Amino acid sequence: MHSKEASLLKAPYVTAKHGLIGFAKAVAKEGARHGVRANVICPGFVKTALVDKQIPEQANMLGISEAAVIRDVMLRTPSTANSQRSMMLPKQRSFLPRSSPMP
Repeated sequence: MHSKEASLLKAPYVTAKHGLIGFAKAVAKEGARHGVRANVICPGFVKTALVDKQIPEQANMLGISEAAVIRDVMLRTPSTANSQRSMMLPKQRSFLPRSSPMP
């Protein structure tokens, strides 16, 4: 899913997944005249030990329950993302540090 839709708290992971899609598109275009095809398989949510550790962390950062993280963040599909977007905004509007204006 992260190759098609971005999600909160996953910028590096989403960047890598989006990069794979772009790479496959480029390979397909460059290889088309030689009969080369490129495909990317985009699996959905897979519950692993790493993901189990992230559930409470995301619940805390987003101010929602662990069940809501699984239901509304991890199991969310691109088709339901727009209807849930406002709910997924963290209570703290920005995670970026404030900086002084440039001279």
